[in-house]
Amino acid sequence: MKVSKDELLKRITNISENASDYEDVGILLIQKCRKLYKKTDSIDHRDFKALIAIKFEIHELEFVLDQHKQNKGTAHAKLGSGWAYHTAIYGFLILILVYSYLFMFVVNLESISIAANNISDQSMFVYMKYLLLSIMGMMFYYVTTYIVKYSEIFTRLLVALFIPILITGVVFTLEDGALKFSGGQSIVFLLGYNTNLIIALLKKANDKLKASIESQGGANP
Repeated sequence: MKVSKDELLKRITNISENASDYEDVGILLIQKCRKLYKKTDSIDHRDFKALIAIKFEIHELEFVLDQHKQNKGTAHAKLGSGWAYHTAIYGFLILILVYSYLFMFVVNLESISIAANNISDQSMFVYMKYLLLSIMGMMFYYVTTYIVKYSEIFTRLLVALFIPILITGVVFTLEDGALKFSGGQSIVFLLGYNTNLIIALLKKANDKLKASIESQGGANP
């Protein structure tokens, strides 16, 4: 079976030119096509075995894109760097464990300072606790919004790691051996998860302040 090198290069170019049809993976697709083009261009036009292997790679790429377009699968993991993807996954796994431990450690120190009635240490531990909650909220957003595009299985694993800290440290707190709802901590976590909520609250506060200033200005000619 004869395979034309020029024909393969043309197919790769056509796929790249239609990258805008694939929206969120468009940039990844162009980068993939650039690498595949260079690889194909470096092959001798008489090396039909290598060219046929490239043809199969193009078939695989077209299949992945077709599945992505029909929402039957995601092309993010196939088009992205495998090394970067796995590094991000395992890096996040470690980060979740580290931040969960730090949070529980700070909560424990806060309870000790409350028992000792140390006001200055209490303020510091409350700040550190809320800072960690906000960061974990941001991490949870990243996992459920971006990691899920690459792997549903790894997303489930990372979310499962969040569950213990969410139940016993964020949404509820353990007091006198019983779980009690913690509204303040839940709000801080949600603000870290959804920065749009902060922007909306700040915009609303700014509008009220502006209206108050204008009304006072109108009342004092």
